[in-house]
Amino acid sequence: MSPSHTATEPSAAARWSIVALLAAALFINYVDRGALPIAATLVQDELGLSPRQLGLLFSAFFWSYALLQIPVGWLAERFGAQRVLAVGLALWASATMLVGFAHSFTVLLLLRLLLGVGESAGFPCVSKLLATVVPVAGLGTANGRYFTFNAGMGLDAEVVRAVEGRRAHGLAVTPARYTRTALRQFFRVTDRRHPAISITEPAGLLMTAVLHFVADDRDPWGLVARYVSALAPGSYLALSHATPDGLPPLVVHAMVDTLANATEQLFLRPRADVERFFTGMEMVPPYPGAAAELTFVGQWGAVDPASADSDGSRVLYCGVAQCR
Repeated sequence: MSPSHTATEPSAAARWSIVALLAAALFINYVDRGALPIAATLVQDELGLSPRQLGLLFSAFFWSYALLQIPVGWLAERFGAQRVLAVGLALWASATMLVGFAHSFTVLLLLRLLLGVGESAGFPCVSKLLATVVPVAGLGTANGRYFTFNAGMGLDAEVVRAVEGRRAHGLAVTPARYTRTALRQFFRVTDRRHPAISITEPAGLLMTAVLHFVADDRDPWGLVARYVSALAPGSYLALSHATPDGLPPLVVHAMVDTLANATEQLFLRPRADVERFFTGMEMVPPYPGAAAELTFVGQWGAVDPASADSDGSRVLYCGVAQCR
């Protein structure tokens, strides 16, 4: 049975606004689950946790997260995906915030389990809402947009570590430290009087999976340079960009076809063009033992880079660099 629709269908602009909001929800989903691992060293030292306890805390999230995927999908069908997603957001936001007040292993374990309960609503509810709001003919584009938006999330933890000096915890990932904005709002963001960011302090600038929608004649390299020039010394740039390098032709054609109806054209760029975005900056090694350079997104932070290398991991180049 096809999903029911109201008499008045949402406009195209309304549909894509909803897609953007759902992508933002999944973005927060990824960031919040990484808050404790980012602060692992600090938490372990402060609470006297053993390596075994720390491992249990990391894995506890996935116990409830994985087990509840199917039940939450049923609840989304039964009571409405928007309601279940709202409850999930409230649960995982509360669990993340309360981590900053936890004083023992037991409390942290319960909060990680609660985080998994809340975040299990993410993908089932988003998938249901996309299928309800977006016509079948546009589902490929919608999925491509929100997955592309979230494809660079593996870089977030590295930026927080770099900017915060490992002082990040459940309450430290704040807008003042995390610069994330529309590219066309350059002067609004870099205005020193803007309350959302102190431009005089080091910050993390994230440009993940966005610059491949900026054509060469719009000078994306100059755009990045303008942002970087406005940042304080010691700031970091994290950037990911779609590429055809190392991909079979069929995969490249699939990427282009998926986004053929997007509002902006997709521009796949080779390694040399992506490296230009980091001109004059000091690159961060993408994984232990690696040279300080670009890597494919699937290999970022990999324990075994060779095993992590696949067609799926080569869709994006990514890198983090310190601004001098």
